[in-house]
Formats: sequence, structure tokens, C-alpha cells
Amino acid sequence: MPGKYNFSDIGENGTDDKMAQGKGSNSGCYLSVAMGFVLAFLAILIAVGVGLIVHFAEKDSYDRDTSCSFSADSMAELLRQLQQGPATTVAPLPTTMTTMTTTQPPVPPGAYRLPTNLRPIYYDLELAPDFYGDDPSTFTFEGHVGIVFECITPTKTITLNANDLTIVKAGITVSGVSQGGGSLEVMDMELNSKLEMLHIMLKDELKTGETYRVEIRFSGPLTDDLVGLYLSSYKRGNETVYLATTQFEVPDAREAFPCFDEPAMKAQFNVTLLRKPPLVSLSNTKIVRTESRPNGWVADVYDTTPPMSTYLLAFIVCDFTNVNGTTPKGIEYRVWARPEQSDSVEYALHTGMTILDYYGDLFATDFPLQKQDMIAIPDFAAGAMENWGLITYRETALLYNPRGSSESDRQYVTLVIAHELAHQWFGNLVTLAWWDDLWLNEGFAEFVEYLGMDIVAPQWKVWEQFALKVVQLVFTDDQIVSSHPLYSPAETIDQMEQYFDSISYEKGASVIRMIRFCLGENTFRRALQRYLHDHRYSNANHTDLWNALSVQAQSESKSLDIADIMNTWTLQMGFPVVTVTRDFRGDVMVTQKRFLINPDAKDPGVFKSPYGYKWNIPLTMTSSERPDFNVTGDDVKWLSKTEQSKTMTPWISMPSSADADGWFLVNLHQYGYYRVNYHDSNWNALVNQLKKDHKVIPPINRAQIVDDAWNLASAGETSVAIALGTLEYLSEEEDYVPWGAANNLLKDLKTRLTGTSGFGALQRFIQDKTRPIFSKLGLDDTNATALQSYTRTEIASLACQSGLPECVQVAVSLFKQWRVNPDHNPISPSVRFRVYCTAVQEGDESDWLFVLTRLRQEKSPQEKSNLEDSLSCSSQPWILSTLLNMALEGGDIRRDDATGVIGYVAANDVGTALAWDFVRAKWDVIMSGFAQSSSRLRRMIMSIVSVFHSEFFRQQLLDFINSHPDLGSAAPVLDTALERVEFNIKWSQNSYQQVVQWLAARGYKEFEGAESVQKVTQKNLRLPTHLRPLHYDLAIEPNMYDPDPATFTFNGSVTLTFNCVQATNLIVLHINELQVDNIRVSGASTGQAAVPGYQGHVEDKDRQFVNITLDSTLTAGQNYTVSMDFTGPLDANGLDGLYLSSYQNASGTVYLATTQFEPTDARKAFPCMDEPAMKATFTVTVIRRTFNKALSNMPVEASSDLGEGRVADRFMMSKPMSTYLVAFIVCDFESKTKLTKRNITYEVWSRRDTVNQLDFALDFGVQIIDFYEDYFQVPFPLPKQAMVAIPDFAAGAMENWGLITYRETRILYEPGVSSMADKEASSITIAHELAHMWFGDLVSPLWWDELWLNEGFATFMSFLGVDHVYPGWKEFDLFVTNALHSGMRMDGMVSSHPVYVPVATPAEVLAIFDSISYDKGASIIRMIRHAIGEDTFKNGLTNYLNTLKYGNANRKDLWYALDKDGRNVNVGHVMDTWTLQMNYPVVKVTRAGQSLTLAQERFLIDPTAKDPGTYTSEFGYTWDIPFTYTTSVNPQFSVQHSNITWFMRDEQNKTVTANALQSDSWVLGNVNVYGYYRVNYDDDNWKKLATQLKMSPTVIDPVNRAQIIDDAWSLASGGYVNESVALEVVEYLHLEMDYVPWQAASGQMSRVSKMLASTELYGAFQMFLANKTSSQYGQLGMNNSGAELLESYLRTQIASLACSSGVQQCVQDALSLFQTWKQTPSTNPIAPELRSVVYCTAMAHGTVEDWNFLYQQFLNETNVNEKARLLSRLACSNEIWVLTKLLNRALYSSDIRSQDALTVVSAVLGNPTGTALAWNFFRNSWDVIFNRYRKDPFALKRLVGIFGTVFNTRIQLQELQAFVDTHPDLAAATRAFDAAIESTRSNIGWMDKNYDVIKTWLGGQGYEA
Repeated sequence: MPGKYNFSDIGENGTDDKMAQGKGSNSGCYLSVAMGFVLAFLAILIAVGVGLIVHFAEKDSYDRDTSCSFSADSMAELLRQLQQGPATTVAPLPTTMTTMTTTQPPVPPGAYRLPTNLRPIYYDLELAPDFYGDDPSTFTFEGHVGIVFECITPTKTITLNANDLTIVKAGITVSGVSQGGGSLEVMDMELNSKLEMLHIMLKDELKTGETYRVEIRFSGPLTDDLVGLYLSSYKRGNETVYLATTQFEVPDAREAFPCFDEPAMKAQFNVTLLRKPPLVSLSNTKIVRTESRPNGWVADVYDTTPPMSTYLLAFIVCDFTNVNGTTPKGIEYRVWARPEQSDSVEYALHTGMTILDYYGDLFATDFPLQKQDMIAIPDFAAGAMENWGLITYRETALLYNPRGSSESDRQYVTLVIAHELAHQWFGNLVTLAWWDDLWLNEGFAEFVEYLGMDIVAPQWKVWEQFALKVVQLVFTDDQIVSSHPLYSPAETIDQMEQYFDSISYEKGASVIRMIRFCLGENTFRRALQRYLHDHRYSNANHTDLWNALSVQAQSESKSLDIADIMNTWTLQMGFPVVTVTRDFRGDVMVTQKRFLINPDAKDPGVFKSPYGYKWNIPLTMTSSERPDFNVTGDDVKWLSKTEQSKTMTPWISMPSSADADGWFLVNLHQYGYYRVNYHDSNWNALVNQLKKDHKVIPPINRAQIVDDAWNLASAGETSVAIALGTLEYLSEEEDYVPWGAANNLLKDLKTRLTGTSGFGALQRFIQDKTRPIFSKLGLDDTNATALQSYTRTEIASLACQSGLPECVQVAVSLFKQWRVNPDHNPISPSVRFRVYCTAVQEGDESDWLFVLTRLRQEKSPQEKSNLEDSLSCSSQPWILSTLLNMALEGGDIRRDDATGVIGYVAANDVGTALAWDFVRAKWDVIMSGFAQSSSRLRRMIMSIVSVFHSEFFRQQLLDFINSHPDLGSAAPVLDTALERVEFNIKWSQNSYQQVVQWLAARGYKEFEGAESVQKVTQKNLRLPTHLRPLHYDLAIEPNMYDPDPATFTFNGSVTLTFNCVQATNLIVLHINELQVDNIRVSGASTGQAAVPGYQGHVEDKDRQFVNITLDSTLTAGQNYTVSMDFTGPLDANGLDGLYLSSYQNASGTVYLATTQFEPTDARKAFPCMDEPAMKATFTVTVIRRTFNKALSNMPVEASSDLGEGRVADRFMMSKPMSTYLVAFIVCDFESKTKLTKRNITYEVWSRRDTVNQLDFALDFGVQIIDFYEDYFQVPFPLPKQAMVAIPDFAAGAMENWGLITYRETRILYEPGVSSMADKEASSITIAHELAHMWFGDLVSPLWWDELWLNEGFATFMSFLGVDHVYPGWKEFDLFVTNALHSGMRMDGMVSSHPVYVPVATPAEVLAIFDSISYDKGASIIRMIRHAIGEDTFKNGLTNYLNTLKYGNANRKDLWYALDKDGRNVNVGHVMDTWTLQMNYPVVKVTRAGQSLTLAQERFLIDPTAKDPGTYTSEFGYTWDIPFTYTTSVNPQFSVQHSNITWFMRDEQNKTVTANALQSDSWVLGNVNVYGYYRVNYDDDNWKKLATQLKMSPTVIDPVNRAQIIDDAWSLASGGYVNESVALEVVEYLHLEMDYVPWQAASGQMSRVSKMLASTELYGAFQMFLANKTSSQYGQLGMNNSGAELLESYLRTQIASLACSSGVQQCVQDALSLFQTWKQTPSTNPIAPELRSVVYCTAMAHGTVEDWNFLYQQFLNETNVNEKARLLSRLACSNEIWVLTKLLNRALYSSDIRSQDALTVVSAVLGNPTGTALAWNFFRNSWDVIFNRYRKDPFALKRLVGIFGTVFNTRIQLQELQAFVDTHPDLAAATRAFDAAIESTRSNIGWMDKNYDVIKTWLGGQGYEA
């Protein structure tokens, strides 16, 4: 029974999957301990008499508490075993005798076998399938069966097979047939569902030799499970038409009626089928009469069958029609199909009749039945089933219409028909004795099918194809340790099903072909005739076949010991590799050994080899001297199973050993089932022959060379270079079979390179090899021969998949032609799948939907298959996810195609991870309802794991296997999958680089990766407080002048003056990665009493301390100095401490040394007391070369020439400051300078080629510093302020006092190239850092737990400063969406933290550099500013700064300063509720007449999330809330602090009077969003707000419009309101022309889009977005000339949404602009503000050449803002391999700066196509990422935060949690991972709650999914 399931483009070429459907069942019961005791006791009592024992045994077997029972015969047999040991064949029915344990062990061997005490003779069977109602869930069948059987040995139990049937005792009767009959009393019955058996217990014993009849009534469900008697259906218009059909192999006849369901239990059958006209019925024989039955039923009575096995029975009731004919020998032949397919059956009829007659002559045995039916079933798990006289087929395997089917379709139909008709002899007439010899059925049918095909169409040259599609195919499965022998014991149902695989089919056929060649065709044919004659209507095993072959051979004087030969091929798994070499004498050395693709794989030992894995091998040979390939069995030389190696004298003419081009070749026409290896010289000679004149070697052996070489190289038996060398000639190859082998190799290689940087090189290699033949063949198959058609299909597959432009363009053009005229398809049938697939991959949603529509309309099964398979080619993850769900939902995808669809999605590199996640999530569903074919299950799994080539993926697979202990029939599939992954890992380690190097040597170069490095950990860092620093004298010299930067270092000396606060003999300083020596301690003043001396020092690396021990105690109150020298590495790892940066100019690489000390990395540059409260003054000396400059916090005081080109710059002593604010730089930069109003020198520095981009920063910085001095009324305390643009910088900027360092993108601005967004970002950053000169530098936090005092204030002040300089930008409108909403997003989770948060370790410190400290800090400062008024706020800040300057502060100091002018607001009382507890409130406003009732509760985006309890609230999560509101009666949006109503923490609720409020008016809370809280309303008020927005949105201020959107969506996410509320408030968006509401909406829409990105709703949601943006895009377009900031932002936002949602005009405009730029790269016509949108659109819709162009522009670009845009938009590609290359380059290539690498990973992660790829890359590269970025609190946390925005499945949550669990040290990313996990959980909950709501809403708006 072949499955004939063809994954032609994703698996082995031309592979026909021949598997049976079935269900897994592997549980049952062992003998309990009590049972064993009873048996032992009974054995002792044997002398009393077995009969008595049997009596008691049977009595016990009736126990109703048992789930399985013993027959008397089984007991007797077990007792015999106890006495005598094991018998040769035992098939008992196991049970417990008296008791059952609650946990049942596995079923023992033989448990599934029926007892042998009864033998069936014939059946009288009547069945009535009832499927005539409207509800298929109620469909059933019922029937009764009478079985006449003979008793072989006495028994009181009748045991039959039955499964999923309803049978009651009252429906069973037993009577005698011989000797007068008479009824027998039925005592009891038992249905054992585990063993699928029915036990009928009788009062009296059945007697040997007597015949009996058992009558059983039964019923069962008629479902669409594709096994047993099942329901199928098809559509006729909108009507569903049902039919009942059967599939009984293996073993499922028992699901239709109780029976002896084993192949050796042959009997005759009298079948009656009931139906209702006009339906017809079919069975194995002809109808002899039709009878009327009550209620409109008729009964078709069928002729008696010959003796046959139950699995060959078939029954069908349907409305099908047929075409018919009569064979020359008088056999009636009919082909049935649904009426709509009547034009597609003629070919099958004529082919079937031809082959049936041919087989009758071939086997010298006529077909034994009077008729042969073939029928095409709409739902069919396998390819076909050989039911005797009624063969059932999958529609694609039987129907052929030349108008729409290809030549390969015709061959496939012919092949399946020939296979199934071969079974009428091999399998039906002579049947296997048991399933362990399955190959006798399937291997013979597979072999004979080629004989049949060759008769039908000799032009197909099927015997050439045999080597490719059979031999080479099965090699793949037989070269692994999880294979199995042809003859394999099959005890369980799972095992029976598992053996329907390529071993039984293809290997069986291969060894039959081999022995046929050895015997000779005529001898072989006569032997088969003998075999069939001797065993007709009976059963046989492989020994019977060997006997027939041996007898015939001997009769013809052929001395071959067939059994001895064939047992080596059937009783052990695997096959040999024969290595053939020549010695110096010219003799041939032949060696054999077992071939394993992974020789290191551990053999599980399931099957033992009786021959030590050696074989009897037939050798044939030819050479270049006389290349003769015409060989027969007489030419065979043998290598015996007893011979490991053998030296032989050549039996052919051999070339001279001096002939470098002379070659020899073994295994001609690949008749032998083995691989051949040679010495490299012979391989090279063969490769050269292929290049010189490949036709000297026949196609089969050319294919053999390619296939053998590749697999041998993969196993390490020969070199990769040799294997790849066999492909070099391919551009000259025109034969199908070699191209088929090459295609298999290249597909295998592509799979191995998927996800690696070598993939692109391979693609270009394939393009070059296919281009010549593609240019000749093209895609037009008109008038092609069969083999030309096949070759064209292979070439089209390779060429288009590799991206060959000529192929892609033609395919897309043909598809477009078809779309224009759908009724006329211009595409040749043989290439339709490839064309459809290419068009879908290159196209958009409309192309995919067109294919889906055609699938729904198509009638041809072959064309439906093409269309269905091509749906999986989309490059859009959401489409692939939609398709995956469709596969299991039914409807468009039939149940029998479900696993195939999943497999095709998995084979798409975009879909692999999606499919893997889907399969894991839906495993139980797949196994219970969609895995009827273990072969399909295997293909599905192997499609997924084929690209797994790392330990990480192996562990994923292993975890999956371990989490599913009961895998049933899937167990061996997953074992094979695991073996494949382990081999992939080994191959990647051993062969990947060889492949890349081989390709590179031929001009196909790609980027190579780098090694990972190890991460480090840190612990508590707090210093003891017994010393206080006063002054540092620091000298430092970076050494960065050698050629090799790996050798760069720095050295220096430091003298620290400190005060002893408390007596101690220990000086503790911070150091990290420094070497210190020459430590000295002295007094700080002359005449000081005796000073303790240095005794020694110890470095505490964990705490990053150096502990300096003194020989006596320091005196409290005294000042001392400690001096030391130090050295350290100067490198770019981590971008922290004193580190190396670089840039390129015309002369090459230019290096600079720079610093980044916040928060805890000054210790990496010099020994110090590295805590913010340990302030001191600094005198810094930097030693440089004369060609460089030195910069530090203060101006240079003096410079000294040290000679040899060295200069020492000593800088003025600094003000008291924290170590983290110290900075020094050595560089060759240039500067621009300006003076502030107070004559402070203001400098801006950068590399020379960007000095022209400094003007904006210089002018803006001066304005800001002047503004801050005026606002704070505190002068800037330093004589100069410098800002420096650093090429490599981890953060955005760093507020070093007097020397601010910046990432280049945050300070450089070039008009005409940089965008308005770049300008605003620079403005915000500069204003932020300059604010730090007061908040952070002048007044610093006591400890990092008050970080928000630095960052919150700087963030708030940055908006204030920019608003002062650019009031038209409306910065405080932007504040709400950029800062407040950002803070709320993070602060709405239980993984948040309070603004004030205790921290101790460096990791904890780094972790709070986050949105809470920055954005929430700024938001609550803005809130209190509004609450107390601007004047009070300003005065308070001035007091705060003046009081604490040059010192440290905490929040209480700030509260005190702000309270001094008080406005009846207790600032500390209020603000403690906002700083000492995390999260924020939602205020529920409920209207009641003219009053508003306020209630508050803690807002959580996921209220069900479990609070980890890290932080507790002393206020019970209640807040002091400044509430404001307005109404539609008098909408006022200018509110003052006097308008505030305070809703205090201790008020349960609060009532506010709103006198003007009317019943039809709305109320809106939190005017201008000054308060850090959300507002909820009753449903009526929400509707009124939504209506206002739709009627006249501008009545409400833009900020509050943004608030309404953000609050509604966030509240809906948390379940506080229905999702419909959120959806209603964005319905108005097509009217919105302000940026801030659009920004809020875009943020929420983006989240929804990400949530739906992998679902079927994504397309509908994109349609909604397109609808909402199309009109605005029409108004705004892409012309940004003269636009101000907010207009520019709006245009960019709309264009981004419009293009990404598929607004055609936007996409066309973007692509047109991009192509214009490509034509003249030096002139970019795209407005800077819109470049990101255009670039991303071009990458998403463009070609690899477009990507390469953009990448080259990135490399060439000098403007840092433009460079950043280019880099991030490279991640918009939908090509997995391109994204892989980008990821590798980001982390490992010098092309992309380290500071930008994680931005790339984040961008790929945010691209739905790249999400799974980036997640896997992140995990695989974690060690590198962690080590490099552990000190960058922003980059790593931003990246980790992306996980929480894109992950929304339980599988992703499990993987994320598993990653955290296995990485206990996540340092600064710990909190980010916690937040990501919480967000993922929230996303899952959101999907669960809102998916259907959104689906309904979108549908209601006309956006159908």
C-alpha cells in the first residue's frame, strides 16, 4: 500500500512516500507479582492435571476488574514454557489472573496476537453505514457478522479483534455447525480497548476439529478519521456530499466489524451492504442481487470472495460514476470517481487494463477475480490501498487529465496503479504470514510497478529513474543507526505501522532488483511464477521466496545460494560501502564495511546483526580503458560476507597507473545496493571525466557518482572538495537522472547552510550552474518529451529557489498573466508548482489569496495539490501561521493533507520555526487526528529538524521527546529526527568551513563567523566607610601605537589623598582588570606622626576590590596618601572603563582612547573609591603622542614635552565630583568653539571629516546652558564645557562633568542628510546631558538607589530645554507619548520596580537604568511641578541645588526643598506614594447625574500576573492623585494647579460635583495628562468620547486624544474594558491629522500588529490600517519639503503605516524613489525624514540585489544618522538567509560597530520573518552578547524588551523561561528578562481574551480574515 506522498520540492526528488495509516497503541498489562506466584504454584501442581489448572485459570479470567484476559490455551502454553523454556513461536494473550495493579506495565511481546486455537472459514457480513442526516457528528454504522470457524485446540474463549465498536453480550450467539449444531451458552464478554480484542467466554468447551458459528451485532461511529469504515466528503457547490469508505491496513478491519484481523487468518467473505438510492455500493466482488429493505434501504449482496485476509476487504457507499471496459481475458474493469471528475478517469482505465493483462502473462497466473474496480477517494491517508478487486486511491494517485496535468503526474498515476495491481498477486493472492515480512508485499509491489510502467511508457526510461527514486532515496534512511532490517519483528500495532516505510518499500525493491540482475531476468521471472503458484490463496514468508528462487536457479544450473546471499540483505539493517583501490601491482583491493552517515552515532541495539554487518556483495566494474556498461549476472564477482577485504585481479581492462585521467567505476547501473568509495586520485579522474565528456558514463552512474561522493563526504569517508567537484560539470548536463541526484545533493546542502552566512554563496553557485540549462529549457514545456519535462522541472526548482533572476522574472510574469485571465492558465503543468511557489514567495497577500481562491475552485486533484503546496511558499509569517491553522481546521485543507502542509511550511525557511512551535503546541491534536500515516508524520518532522544544526536545537528536540513519554508510532520518527540533528551538528563542525572555503575558492565568498567568549559575574561592591577620599593625582598613558590593536594597553599612576574617618589598618579601593604594584602609603602633611607602612595587598576579584594591608593602624581624623602604579588592557570589549575606539579615514584605521565610567567602571581605568558619595577633586595628567590631543573634565593647565614624541597634558584641578564623572580622551579630533553669555568656553569635538556636522550641537548647546543657568539660578561651575562625538559608544551619551561624550548619531547633524527626527533626538540628548551638569554632577545621588534624581530630572529638563529653544515643536505634547506612555508601559507590570529602589550589586545598578528611572521619574516630576505651580517648583530646585552643590542628596532633600514655599501640598507625603511603590493607579470615573464618583485601583497590564513580591507597598497600592477633568459642555484644556481635586490614598472613593454636566455630555479626566495615571469610565461615557472623536475630534486637545487611545487600549489589554472600546476609539483615525494621537495609536496598533503577525487575522488588520491611512497618505505623500517637525513626524508616521499595511500608492512611491536612487547613488532623492520608510519598504518588497545595494551604501556612508538608518532597515528583508548574514555581521564583523550590533538583532527580532531566527541567534550567541554588553544597561535591555513585544505563544513563553532558568547570571538584563516573561504571559492572555473580539470587530467593519 504506497502512500505516494510527494514532497518533490522539499524532500528527496521524486520521492514517493509509501506508508500506511494507523493509530498508535502501546499500553497493556504484564503479569503482576501475584500472577507470577500463582503460575509458579500451578507449575508445581502440573501432576494433578493441566485440565484442572485450565479450569481455574479460565474461571479467574472472567474477573471484571481486569483489563485483559488469558485464554485457556495461553495458560497452558505459559505453563509449558515454565517447564520447558521458550518455544519457537508463542503468541499468548496476556492478563493478570486475580488482581490488577493500578499502574499497568507495557504490554509484553505477543500480546497483540490472536490465539491460534481457532481458524476462520468464512464470514457472512452485513453493514449499513448511516450518513443521511445533516449533522455528520451523528453518523454511525451498524451491522452483524456471522463467522464460521474451526476449533484447532479446545478452548472456552473465542477471541476476535474489535476496536471502537459497540457490542453487547445480548448481541452475541454461538452455535455449532458440524455434528448437528446446537447453541452454546455465552457466559460473558469483554472488550479490551488496549489490545483491541473481544473475548467471548463460553460455558462449554469448543472441541478440536469441530466447526462453529458466532453471530455478533455491532455498531460504531462513522467519522472522518480515515481508518476503518470512515466518512469522507467533498463539495458540490455549497453542498457537502458524503460517502462511506474503508481503509483496513494495518490493522483496522476490526474498526468495521469483529474479525480475525491477522493476515494469516484468511477466509472467504459473503458481504451485504445496505444503502439508500440513488447511492451505489462497492465491494471486492460483483453484486449478485439487490434486495429491498424497510425505510427506503436496499441491500446489495455480493459474490463470495476467494480466501483472503481481512485487511484486503473494502466497502464503499457513494454517489460516484464510472467508466468501464473489459480486458482481453474478460475481466470487467471499472474506474470510479465523483461525477465532477468523470473526465479524468479514462487514462487510469486504459492503463489499468494494460497492466493487469501484462501481469497475468508475466506471472503466468491470471487475475483470479471477475472484476477489478479502482476508485478515487476525496479523503485518503495513504496514496492507495490494494483491496482485492476494489483498489482505493487518493485522487491525485488515480485521476489524470492531460489538459491540466503534467507528465510527472501521468507517471505518478501510472506508478501507483502499477503498484496496486502488483499487489493483486504479491500481497493478495500470496499474502505475508505476518507483518514482520511486510517487505514481501511492498518491496515486490515497488519493484514490479517499474515493470508495469516500462510496458506503458518505455520512453520514460523508468529503470534509470529507479536508481534515483528508489535506491538513492532509501540509502538516506538506511544509512542511520535508527534504521531497521527488512525482516523486522512486529509485535505491537505501533511497530506494524512503523514498518510501512522506505525500508520495506524502496530497500525491498532494491534488493529484489539486485538479485534479479544476478539471477538473470528469465530465471527470476520463472522463480516468481513458481512462488505464486505454490502459495496462491495462502501465506508465505521470506524463506518461501528464497526456496522458490533457489529451486529455479538450481534447475537452470545456476549455483547461487539465494538464502545465504539474501539473508545478509534482509536480516540486518543498513548496507555496505565498498572501497576499491589499486595497489602497485595493479591488483584491486576491495574492502567492505557498514556505511553510516554519522559513524559516531550510537547504535541503540534494537536490532543485532547476525553477520557483523558484512554482506554478500555482487561487484561489477568498468574503466576508462574500455568503458563498457553492458553487464549481466554472469559478469558479477562476489565479495563474501566472510570477507572484510579481498585482493582481486582485475577482470576488466584497467588504465595504466601512470594515466592521471584513467579511472575505474564499480557497481554499474547501480544494480548493487551499496555505495562505492575510491582513492582520491580515482575520484579526481572521475570528476575530470565528467568535465571533459560526461556522456562517456551513463546517466545512472553519473547520478551514482554525485550521490555516493556527497554522502561519503558527509560521513567523512572522502573530502568535501571531491563531492562538490562532482557538481562542477553540471552546466553541461541535460539528463534528468543526474540532475535529480544533484538536486538532492544541493537541497541537502542548502538545508545544512540555511541560517548560515554561507547560504548566499551557495545560492550564487547554484545560479551559475543552472543558468545555461535554464536559458535553454526555460519554463515552456510545449512538445517536450517526458524526460525533458522532468529535467525542466528539476532545473526550474533549483533555479527559481536559488533566486536566478531569469527564472524568477519569467515565473512572476507567467503568474501575473494568469491572474489577469484566470480562465486561461499559460503555465505548463510540469512547472506550475514552481511558478506558483515563486510568485507567492515574491508576491504579496493578494497573490496568496488568488492561489487560495483557485484552490477552492479547482477540480483537478493534481492542480489542487500544486496550489495547496504553493500556499506554503509565502515569505510572510502571518500567512504561514494562517495556513498552519487551516491545516488542522479542515475546510480548504483536507485532513489527509494536513501534515503535508505543515511539512511544506517547515521546509520554507521563513516557516521552519513557526512550524516547530506549531507542532509542539498542537502535538496531541496532530497525533490524535492527523497522523494516520507514519510516513507523513516522518516527513513533517524531518522537514522541521533538517535545519537544526546546533546543540541548542538538539536540546530543544530532546526536551520535546522527554516531555512526551508516550509517543506511540511517532517514537521511531523522533529517534530518527534526533539522529539527524546530531549528524547535522557534527557536519556543521567538520564540513561547513570546507564547503564555504570551496565555494570561496571559486569566487562565491561569504562572511564567516567568530568564536564566542566567556561571560563574567560580579557580586556586592560596597566599600567600607572608614576612609573618605579628598583628592586624586592621576597620570595615565594609553599605548595604542603598535600595528596590532590586540596588544594595546594603558599604564598610569595614582596618588589618592584621603581622610581616615575610623581607625583601620586596611585601605580598600576598587579595581577591575588592572594590575597594580609599587604601592606606597604616606602622610598627607609634613611633620605627620609615624605613618603605617605598606605590608601587602590582595585582589578580591569577585568584589572588584584591592585590599591593601598596613603594618599598623591609620589614625582617625588624619589625612594620608596611597600611591601606586597600574596597567590595564586597552580594547573595545564592553565599551566601558578606558577603552579603545576607532574609525576609518583615507589613511586607514585611526584609534582613540576614551572613557565610560558610569556606573561602576572608573575602577577599570584607575584604582579609586568608585561610589557616587565618595566625591573628591581630581588633577588629571594624560600622556599622548604629539599628533594627538588630550581632553579631560577641566581645561589644560600645562603641557610638558617628555621626548620621543610624547607629551604630558596636566589639567586643572576639578571641582569635587564622583569618580563615575571623570573622563579623559586621547584622539586626533578637531573642534568648534563658542562662548556662552557668561563667557564659558563651549567646545564640540569630532573626527575631522565630520567637523562640518558640529554647528547645530554647538549653537544649541550654548542656548541650553544659558537657559539652565537662568532657570536654576545657579551658575555653571566649570570654566569650560566640551562635548565629544565618539565613534564607538554604548549609550546615547554620558554626562561627564565638563566633558560630555556622545554616540555620534546623538550630536552630529548635517542639514539635507540628517532628518528632523535626528535633529530632535540630538536636541533632547544634548539638553538631557547638560541638565546633568546640575542634576547628577553638581548634586549627585548618595547611592544608585536614587538614580531617578539624576535621570528623571535630566529627562524632564531635556523637554523643558528643547521647548524653550523650539517652542513650535510642542515638546510637552511629545512628552506624553515619548516619556509618560513609555514609562507606563513598563510600569504596568508586576516586574516593574519603585522609582526609589534598593540596589547593591553592579548588575542591580545597571538594571535600573531603565524607563522607570528615566520616564516615570520625569513624569512624576512634571506632575508635581503642575501640582505646586511653576514658580514654587523653580524656587525649590534652586534651593535644592544651592544647598547641596558639590555634595550628594536623596529624595527627601528634594521634598524638603520643594516644600519650603508650600502650596498646601505636602510634597513628601504625596510623592512617597509615587516613588516608594511601583506601578500606578487607574481612576474609574462613574457618572451619576451631575456628580462624578472616583475610585482608584492598581493598574496592571495583566491583572492575573503573579506579583513576585520583590517589592511591597506600604500604601497598599493606593496613591495621592491630582485629579482634573473637563466635559463637553465647556471643554477646557488649560488647567492650573488650582483646578486639581486631590484624591488621597486613604479615600476609598471620592465624589466630585460637576454642575454643568448633562446627560448627553461626556467627561474626560486627567486634562493634558499631567497626572501619572490612567482613567477609566462607564461604557456610556466611552461611547460618547468615541462619538466625539468621530464627529469632531479637534474639540478634544491632541494630547488627550492620544490619552484616550492609549488608555482605552491599555485598559482593554488588562481586561478593565472590553476590547471593543479600544477598537471604537480608533475608528475615527482617518480624520486625524495631528501627530501625537497618531503616535499613540501607532504604538498600540503596532502592538496589535505584532500580536497578530503570525495569525490569520494579520491580513484583515493590515487592511484596516490601510483603510485608516490611505486618505492621509493621499494628502501627505512623500514630499517633505518645508515641513516643520510635527508635520514631518506625521508624514513619516502615516507613510510608515501605509507602506507596511500595503497601501499600494505608498509602496509604489517608495519603490520608485528607491530605484531612482539606485540609478544615481550619489544623489539621494528621498527626504531624510522618509528614508527609513522607503528603505524598509524596498527591502521588504525588493530583491537580494536591492539589499546588497543598501548594504554597500551603509558601508560607504559617512553621515552617522544616515548610516544608522541604513543599518536598521537592512533588517526589513524577508529573506531568512539574508537576515542570517546580517545577524552574523552585526555580532562578528567589523562592518558593524559593536555599539550598533544589538540594534540589528532587535530589528531582525521585530521583523515577523526574522523573529524566530533572531531568538535562536540570540540564544546561540548569548555568551558573546553577555560578555560584550553586560555593562551596557540600555542596549541589552532594549533587545530583551523586544521579546515581550513579539512573543505571544505558550511555546515562546516556555523557551523564554527555560532560557532564564538555565542562565542564573543575567546581570543588568535580569529585570528586563523578568519583564519580557511577564509581557509574554500578558500577550498570551491578551490573545486568549481578545483574538475573537478583534476578529468579530474586523469582520463587522468589512475586513474579513
